[in-house]
Amino acid sequence: MESLGYCPNCKKNVVKEKGSFSFLLAFILAFTGIGLVIYILYYIDQKPKYCEFCRTLCQPPQLENVTPKLITNEKVKFCYNCGTEIEYRDEAKICNFCGDNIVQKF
Repeated sequence: MESLGYCPNCKKNVVKEKGSFSFLLAFILAFTGIGLVIYILYYIDQKPKYCEFCRTLCQPPQLENVTPKLITNEKVKFCYNCGTEIEYRDEAKICNFCGDNIVQKF
């Protein structure tokens, strides 16, 4: 599952990526023996936190165009992936926020 975050530089929700693997550091740590193994395990366990486009540190994702709705007889559903409210329409096939396929889930 892709991790979403809000990039303050791009001003939109983006897919987050891990930091880049430092081959120079890996080469230097290779001479210490166990240091290289520890660095590789650290890199594998690292959580994605940078924008895929500009490499800026991301913030938690933000909901776009959220306005309070009056209670009406309209059917409303929510995306099971991200929880964004989706107005019920027969032609709605994907979530506008995260892009998850919602047709098969309802």
